[in-house]
Amino acid sequence: MKREITDLIEGKYPEFLENLEIPFEITQGGACMGADPELFFSENIAEINQAREICISCPLMAKCLDYAMFAEEFGVWGGTTAGERKVLRAGKPLFTLEERRFAIDFRNDVFNNIAAAAFSQKYSMTERSYYRWKVKLGVEDLAS
Repeated sequence: MKREITDLIEGKYPEFLENLEIPFEITQGGACMGADPELFFSENIAEINQAREICISCPLMAKCLDYAMFAEEFGVWGGTTAGERKVLRAGKPLFTLEERRFAIDFRNDVFNNIAAAAFSQKYSMTERSYYRWKVKLGVEDLAS
């Protein structure tokens, strides 16, 4: 398992375990709703600036940026480019939606006390690894 995924499962990046879907308000009420989507994913500086102007006029700009900070790798979201969001994340990795869902499912299985045999089969790990994760996530201590 990649080190970053392990960190995500351990809860070192809780902000990545939230905002898995685009908030409904953004998809229905954003100023970008009538705009050409290509503007927001262009590499042309004039089009990027046009997209930013639309964002600046939007009452949902902050909510959009909150979502995109940890969920969107490409495009203009909340008035920021992908590069700007990367700087704002201060070096924290960006996880794909699939990786984030995997981490959430994994954590839920550990916290919900799934049977060790089922866990080991689902994640192709030993049952011993399952018990190690229970300790690592604070579900059980070593004495249990």
